[in-house]
Amino acid sequence: MNGIIIGLGYMGKTHLQAYASIPKSRIVGIVDANKAQADLVAKEYGCKSFTSLDSALSTCKEEGTISFVDICLPSPFHREAAITAMDYGADVIIEKPLAVSLDDAIAIVKKAEQLGRRVMIAHVCRFMPQYDYIKNVVKSEKFGKPLFFGAWRQSEVPGWSKDNWLHDRSKSGGTIMDLMIHDIDIANWLFGSPKGFAATEVGHPNHSGCSHVVTTLKYANNAYASIEGGHLMPDGYPFLSGFRLVCEQGAIEWNTVHNKPGSIVEYSKGNAGFVSMENETPANPYLNELNHFIHALETKTPFKVDLQEALLAVETVHNLLASMS
Repeated sequence: MNGIIIGLGYMGKTHLQAYASIPKSRIVGIVDANKAQADLVAKEYGCKSFTSLDSALSTCKEEGTISFVDICLPSPFHREAAITAMDYGADVIIEKPLAVSLDDAIAIVKKAEQLGRRVMIAHVCRFMPQYDYIKNVVKSEKFGKPLFFGAWRQSEVPGWSKDNWLHDRSKSGGTIMDLMIHDIDIANWLFGSPKGFAATEVGHPNHSGCSHVVTTLKYANNAYASIEGGHLMPDGYPFLSGFRLVCEQGAIEWNTVHNKPGSIVEYSKGNAGFVSMENETPANPYLNELNHFIHALETKTPFKVDLQEALLAVETVHNLLASMS
């Protein structure tokens, strides 16, 4: 399947490396506003470089049908790129979130429905074995009914985005949209559509757009989720994420400090046991994610991340933001 990647930041390069390991995919075009960078990367991967998606789509079609466009642009540009790709006739994968504004998110969903195009949002945590494991625990009721899901995700103040766009909440949606949406999506994946919302945000005078946020979500099945996320940790602080799932008859914990085989710990009936993840290959969740995307396109099977679920994650963030006022 021939594809085009637009956006050569950290995530665009990460996706490009993953596609190189997927035999049934071939990146034929790379789009980036920085022509010199696009030329350099395109030469390395043996494809063409462009500075606009329109020119890439019109030129690359000479090599065959463009099956998909992978959008790794900053969030405010997701809508325009997605609609351009779908109007051309390509399916789409978009780096999370679906969009920052609800209007943009809904416009992408409506365009996909109108044209019958397939769109997957790259919520990569769903392709990590630890999160997949607790999804199966909840579904099977291995430890009875779920009661509570707690998750945390923290990093040093981001300095890696082009022109520091992550520090502009009109572009990034703030820490809750850029960072915490990973765990908000997982909470919804486990429990469904939230019915109650509460959030508290702490800012920093020297880091506009970045914050530390604590949220609570209430679900129809009387389960709760508490999601904490922060972009205010000092320089040198290691990226940290983790979760705790509490059920009627047991609990499960995991965090990235112990990110190794046997890292999940289950507590039940007075015992603590380690659950090995060592047989979960490949270990790279981005490769898992893109392998799934390509396979689902090829076999016409459902995506693991449904487009309506991705829209729900954006809606949940907006409801949490509204609860702060």
